[in-house]
Amino acid sequence: MAEMPTTKKSPVRLHHDPEALRWARLAKGWKQQELARELGILPTTLCQMEAGTRSAGPRLLPKVAAILGCPISILEAKRNPSKHAAALRALADLVELYPDLVTCGTYLRAVADPPELENPEFPLPGNEAA
Repeated sequence: MAEMPTTKKSPVRLHHDPEALRWARLAKGWKQQELARELGILPTTLCQMEAGTRSAGPRLLPKVAAILGCPISILEAKRNPSKHAAALRALADLVELYPDLVTCGTYLRAVADPPELENPEFPLPGNEAA
């Protein structure tokens, strides 16, 4: 009997930044189950999106951004954030002018100027030093 050829799955092309998605959810103070319920998806699907094994997709991403109250550009996959550090800093300055978006501005600053791991200047919500 001939063996069936095995096919490799190609890597998932992500439309979102998994770390940004998790960060925005935590900044809102929500658990995965809460966000999944609001999005109308299974919690396992959201878990896969945050792990980077499933893409949010171009149709779901605007809904995620709206529910989290965050600009879609924060959640979109980045090609090379350090390459655009000056633009991210300028955008962070503009975003911080609007009180509802201060959290996103802080995130943009952290992406543009990554903090030192030993003494993070911008810890994830819930991971602040006591």
